[in-house]
Amino acid sequence: MGKKFSIEHGEVFIGNNTYIAPNVVISKNNSIGSHCIIATNSFINNSFPNNSVIAGNPAKKIGEIIINENDYELIYFK
Repeated sequence: MGKKFSIEHGEVFIGNNTYIAPNVVISKNNSIGSHCIIATNSFINNSFPNNSVIAGNPAKKIGEIIINENDYELIYFK
């Protein structure tokens, strides 16, 4: 279960085990799934599903994290 943060005029939901790098801005009424990675200086203006690798201004899903039993794999889109 992630955490919901109340901000003026909206809420932000951040899932479990999500890494948010420095200088990330998350706009109101968005959610970020569990097991995500958000790159430095990203501006989040959309919601993103679980296991996403996110970067940019505005942010885009640039990859996905595949979680197996005892291992994980990063897949980056071109």
